[in-house]
Amino acid sequence: MQFRSMRQKEYVNYTGLELSIYAMELPQIISMWSERMVYTEFCDRNYGSLILVAVEDNPLPGKPDIVRGVAFTSVLDGWLYIRSLYVEPEMTGRKIGSALMTASILSQMQRFYLVGLRLEVFTGNLPAVGLYGSFGMTDKPFEYPEEFGGTAKHAVPPRFRISSMENRISPDFMEIMTRRIQPPVSEMLPESCREFIASGNFEKIREAVAAKHYIPSWFNEHILKPRPEGDENRTEFDDWCDFQDWIEAMETTDEPDGKN
Repeated sequence: MQFRSMRQKEYVNYTGLELSIYAMELPQIISMWSERMVYTEFCDRNYGSLILVAVEDNPLPGKPDIVRGVAFTSVLDGWLYIRSLYVEPEMTGRKIGSALMTASILSQMQRFYLVGLRLEVFTGNLPAVGLYGSFGMTDKPFEYPEEFGGTAKHAVPPRFRISSMENRISPDFMEIMTRRIQPPVSEMLPESCREFIASGNFEKIREAVAAKHYIPSWFNEHILKPRPEGDENRTEFDDWCDFQDWIEAMETTDEPDGKN
């Protein structure tokens, strides 16, 4: 899906030579996702990484859901980085991108104190620029973190421009989010986001931002809740590494034969 989206939107104006030099082929994309992003960065709690996938019910009985979009975000120093967001090219106009953005923001907003949002996008990719602009993001030059692979500007032909877009958490941004959690976008949000909204915590953050009380200590006190220690009946985990830690803690390591 990402490969098709790149070819039809990001790489559509590349020359043959530019495609051979700069454009990723399908094996490279698979390698990037599996080796670099999923296995390494997704398991690094320092980055607060999160992958969300938009799926559609398969009309054929017994068949798996159909993937329609994906968003990969990370949090560093309070900034939520939208690192990848792709939607099936033929699915544009169905609010899938908007739902992925909204779900990504809400999911990370309940896990971390956020300063704002950042991303990089091809200026020629008008649907993507329009989507991010609808969330109040504007062109704000910043240096993309080396931890996230550095800036994409060095990986494209010089004649193409990549825009660094940014928006800070503010009353205006929270009003945008308030409008986003209405139908039809709200109907596509995951259950965890709906619970976050229903709990009143989103409204607490919105009011705190408006009153200029939205600071890390306030967030830790009013939004984050301590997780019970030693809960052997847990069924939900923050990430894969959290699950692995739980498994390892449950395993017996002192059997007589020395085997784990």
